[in-house]
Amino acid sequence: LNGSFTSKDFQIGQSNQEEVSVSVGNLRPETIGAYTQNLLTNVGTITGQATKSNIASEGASIDNGVLEQQITVAVGTETPRTFQVDAGDSARVIADKLNRSGAAINSRATTTVNVYVENAENQGDFSFKLSNSSNDSYEQTIEVTSGAASKTQALASQINTGYANHNISATVKTDDSGNEYVELFQSNGYDIILDEYATTPDAAIHLDMGGQDELVLTGNSGAGKVVIGGTVIADAPDTFLLSSTDSTNSVLVGNRASISFQDIITDEDNDFALWKTKTFELKINDGTSITVSTDGLASDDDSQITDSVATGDIASFTDIVTNLNKSIAYEIGLITDTDDPAYGIDVDVVFTTGSNTLEFKIQNGVSNSDSILYLDESSTPS
Repeated sequence: LNGSFTSKDFQIGQSNQEEVSVSVGNLRPETIGAYTQNLLTNVGTITGQATKSNIASEGASIDNGVLEQQITVAVGTETPRTFQVDAGDSARVIADKLNRSGAAINSRATTTVNVYVENAENQGDFSFKLSNSSNDSYEQTIEVTSGAASKTQALASQINTGYANHNISATVKTDDSGNEYVELFQSNGYDIILDEYATTPDAAIHLDMGGQDELVLTGNSGAGKVVIGGTVIADAPDTFLLSSTDSTNSVLVGNRASISFQDIITDEDNDFALWKTKTFELKINDGTSITVSTDGLASDDDSQITDSVATGDIASFTDIVTNLNKSIAYEIGLITDTDDPAYGIDVDVVFTTGSNTLEFKIQNGVSNSDSILYLDESSTPS
């Protein structure tokens, strides 16, 4: 039980390839929970792939939003292990795959979602079918009528009567604003599925998943479906790094710090010239502050960093991003001589035109502490 029992194959049938691979993480008391990382609160994000158009269509094919990807896990100095995540995998399935990867890691999964009953004071009924992804052939029909003294309490009470079949518990809680909601909890990390949501009269009562108006079932068409993924909690006896080929981060928490700009101008029209002389205050590694600039000037002596685009020659936002990368590299000491091609090896800047987002990115696969980048929460572009 010290973590050395990994990738042991057991024959479970009489034919070739009928076997299962088993690994046991380090279970010594001093190591359990020593290093813990949580993946997304709801893999695939709470909204998954559900949209207003397909929520309203009965029988729509909706999964939890997890995309196909390869995840690499490296614990301490051990050889990195890679495993495949398929589209729509639940948090439970992902946790099982992580445990079977051969890495000295132990993970578990749970699924939690807070359901707010909106317009509960309205007269009317609502109903839906509840199940989880481990046994979606069983669906509990939930029906809350207008005669219920508290629709929130009635919702929780009905769900709990089906606990033995779907293993989803319901608890009535109150948020900081005094609003009641029902916390749904699936202890094994299987997806929570709500299907065929309907109200009488139409659209009288809504169910808000998470209470943020990001995913609301209205029952307008008499049917609706949503699949909500869980979270994975991973423990290891040493520091570990998880990275993925999925650039949308549908499973792992993103490894980018970003600033989003409103009404940014990225061409020479209007006031583009104003972006030629912007500076940013960043905190890097242990909190050391550095100043980076769009004009490619060094903060120490105000001299132009060689190979950056001179202020007068900046013709596009691409030039500005180039200068920011040069400036970051120079300030954190990755280059002192611009003939060194290694600038940006740990941290670089990427601008996404569609979302007008400037992302300060830590390169995938870099695990040493010198690669940690923090944006100073108090700083704004000057």
